[in-house]
Amino acid sequence: MPPSPLSPTPRLGRRVFPALLAATTLAGVGLLGTGGTAVAAQASAVTVPSDVQRVSGATRIDTAIAVSKDEFPTSGSAKAVVLARADNFPDALAGGPLAASVGGPLLLTSSGALDVAVKAEIQRVAPAGSTVYILGGTAAIAAGVETTVTGIGDLPKRVAGADRFGTAVAIADQIGDPTTVFEATGTNFPDALAGVPAAIKTGGVILLTNGKQQSTATAAYLAAHPGGTTYALGGPASAADPSAAPLAGDDRFSTAVAVAEQFFADSTTIGVATGFNFPDALAAGPDLAAKNAPLLLVPSAGALADAPTFHLLAVSDTTTKALVFGGSVSVSDDMAAQVGNLVGTLARAQAADSTSAYTGQFGVIARTQTIQGLTGTSTLVVDANSGDMTDYIKGGSASTIPAGSPPRSQLAALATDDLEAFKSSVNTLYADQDSALGLSGDADTLFLLNGEAIALDPVTPPSIRFETYVALAVDDAGTLVRSGVKDSMGRVGIEIYAPGGTDSTDQSKISFIFDPVTLQPLEDTVFDTDGSVLSRTTITSLNTTASLPSNPYNS
Repeated sequence: MPPSPLSPTPRLGRRVFPALLAATTLAGVGLLGTGGTAVAAQASAVTVPSDVQRVSGATRIDTAIAVSKDEFPTSGSAKAVVLARADNFPDALAGGPLAASVGGPLLLTSSGALDVAVKAEIQRVAPAGSTVYILGGTAAIAAGVETTVTGIGDLPKRVAGADRFGTAVAIADQIGDPTTVFEATGTNFPDALAGVPAAIKTGGVILLTNGKQQSTATAAYLAAHPGGTTYALGGPASAADPSAAPLAGDDRFSTAVAVAEQFFADSTTIGVATGFNFPDALAAGPDLAAKNAPLLLVPSAGALADAPTFHLLAVSDTTTKALVFGGSVSVSDDMAAQVGNLVGTLARAQAADSTSAYTGQFGVIARTQTIQGLTGTSTLVVDANSGDMTDYIKGGSASTIPAGSPPRSQLAALATDDLEAFKSSVNTLYADQDSALGLSGDADTLFLLNGEAIALDPVTPPSIRFETYVALAVDDAGTLVRSGVKDSMGRVGIEIYAPGGTDSTDQSKISFIFDPVTLQPLEDTVFDTDGSVLSRTTITSLNTTASLPSNPYNS
């Protein structure tokens, strides 16, 4: 028998934050999108976190050179070079695995001649007499480039087929005809870009389909080299080859995340490039594979897309660095900052645990609450040692609840070995309060409500609040995670929008919006089954203090 749905009364009954409202009815706060409104990034100066490294140059050609220097900082340390045209993507899509297999970078050049800067990088990165693989026919890269390569003492070797599909097969032949194959459409670039680090990691190759139709060249290669593992990157390739293991999301961003989750679960470095152009990501693949890192695709500006937001939050306890490929036109500083705010978050949160802002005996949280049309302002004070709560209500009386909240020592001692252990320890901590309130449901549903209490508790250590956000984000397949969401005060944060019901008849939702820099909660909203707001708590400030504060509403 499924657990019974939570009734509206206990769903509103915050065991840490009871609904003690002023009698005066104020203007209600309207429903904004899901929990808030997604907005574009503000055009203002931003601080990019120090754990973000931008790899870029003035042009796409210069960015590829910068990537080469990042992967091969020592002169002469590459064994070869792969060269592709800079103004089109098909030949270069399959070139990343070749560059990795020959031990060199993927450089980009103008179609008609070898750029002076590229010539200099070839001479720097590889010893004289090295092979320079030139991708595509002379219509892609002119024959004069071979002459120039010969002139600097290197050995040009052209790798080409009759078309983009044939060139990809020729590259696979050059690598040694691996049977691990990543198929992606050759009529667009995003899906193949994300697959390059994975193809390199698995010793595979990138082959191209003709959109949703299989190409003749790829079909012939697969028939001639059976028995391997074939992956289809993105929807078009999955349609072209239904027998391949699909790695596809709803869009280019989620397809890249699918690849990252499949092949780079243990990565400490995350690569990022725009999903709306190809040059920066083309060169990035071999460099990222050498660092055991995936490539995530992001918008150039505005709000970070949902899929990478979710992924970065989910792995932010293990990541330590982000590499952003391309200049600020390709990936804006604001976008780089949004990525950086979700990299290495656990370490920053743990460092904040012992700072004075979070170690005072009394946690103080000021908030405005709207419940079923009634709105009031109050300030809750929690004694971190005893859990005693004092609620000062604007326009009303103060109230005291002895031991109404877990003391900080119990919150800090919650198990954080893994998410399941964390959720279990949270539920155990609140078991008596849940029982007293009549809360029932499965473990995940109870954690949703108990996690809500932890997120809004002013004495919760930042690292525990962070673990709560991560657990809430990955707890249910129906959960949405969005960047660039405004709360009802206009503050921008990350929203976790989670199902709150216990069965198919209870479709309530809970929205958490938090600041990704401070990890402090901004707003918490509970929606009824029809989408109306049951309750909304807007946090105006949260801090700790050494002494019990007096009533802030006394004149």
